[in-house]
Amino acid sequence: MFLSNTDCRVIFVCKKHQALDVMDKIEINTYFGDKSTHVEIAAPMGAGGIYHVMLDKYYNGQIMKSHNGWRVNLHPTTILQGDDVAVIIELIEEGFCE
Repeated sequence: MFLSNTDCRVIFVCKKHQALDVMDKIEINTYFGDKSTHVEIAAPMGAGGIYHVMLDKYYNGQIMKSHNGWRVNLHPTTILQGDDVAVIIELIEEGFCE
């Protein structure tokens, strides 16, 4: 629950695909005390609604948007919790990169 923690300082960086006006990835640097975590949400080219979630460059799972809503498949040992996933989905839905 570090993305939604009020004591956590978060810096957002959006990277757009150079040739297309679409989100390539969202990078989030979190700082909680002296610990930092780099979160990357990337939309692989041609994936169509699938976003890979990386923490400190390690794959932690994926979040998928389908006609039935959002499906979340995260690695069982991830530090991400429900509140963190909600923040990530909100960033994607709000068009953070727009």
